[in-house]
Amino acid sequence: MVSRSDLSRMSTRIALTAVGLGAIAWAGVVLAAPTTRGLDRVADRIVVGDAFKPDDLRRIAVDLEEASRTPQIRASALRNAVIVAVRQAEEAIAEGRRTEIDERLEALGPMLDRALVAAPGDGFLWLVRFWHGNLRSGFDARNLDLLAASYRAAPREGWIAVRRTSVALAAISRMEEPLRGAVVDEFVGLVNSRLGPMADIFVTSGWPARDTLLPALAAASEVNRQNFARAVYQRGYDIEVPGIARSDARPWSR
Repeated sequence: MVSRSDLSRMSTRIALTAVGLGAIAWAGVVLAAPTTRGLDRVADRIVVGDAFKPDDLRRIAVDLEEASRTPQIRASALRNAVIVAVRQAEEAIAEGRRTEIDERLEALGPMLDRALVAAPGDGFLWLVRFWHGNLRSGFDARNLDLLAASYRAAPREGWIAVRRTSVALAAISRMEEPLRGAVVDEFVGLVNSRLGPMADIFVTSGWPARDTLLPALAAASEVNRQNFARAVYQRGYDIEVPGIARSDARPWSR
C-alpha cells in the first residue's frame, strides 16, 4: 500500500517534471520564433516620424524578408513589417526609382494580405490596402470601402490620421457621405490638435479638397485657425480661413 508521504513525494515529482517539460517547450518556442526586434525598433521610429537614410532601411532587409516568409509570427510583427515596407516604397517613390518601386509594391501585397488576416481590425492596414491598390492598379471607386474600413477601425489614432488624411484628400471629390464627412472631420481635428504638417497637406491637396476643407475649419478653435492660416500664408497661398482676417493680397498668391 502506498502511504500518504509516498503519494506526496510522487505528486511533487510529477509537478516538477511538468514544470521542467513546460520550460523546455517554452524555450523551444522562443528559440524557434523569428527575431524581429530590429524590425520592431525601426517601425516604432517610423511611427513617430523619424527620418531614415535609404541605407538605414536596406539594412533591415533581412529581418523584413524573414518576417514575410515565416509561417508562425506575431500579428504585431507582421504589422511592423508592413510599416517598414511602406516606408521603403515611399522612399523609392520619392526618388523615382521605377524598378525598385515595382519590386517594393509587389513584395508588399502578400505581406499585407497576411497582416490583415492576422489583424482584420487594424485601421492602418486597411489604409495601406487602399493606398497600395491605387498605386498598383489606379484609382477604383470600389476601393473606397477599404478607406472607410480604416476610418471605422481607427477613428482617433493620431499617427494613422496624419498619414490617412493626405491619402484620402486626393480622392475626396469622388467620395460620397458619410466617408467625405469623416475625411473633413479628421482634417479639422488634426488642425485643432496641432498634429502633423497640416498646412503642407492642405496646399498639396488641390483646390477641390481645399474648397471643401476651408468652410469646415470654422469648427476649429480661433488660435488654431490663426496658426493654420499663418502657416498657409507662409507657403504662398492667400486663403480665407473662417473668422480669420486675410493678410494683404500677395502678387504670388495661388
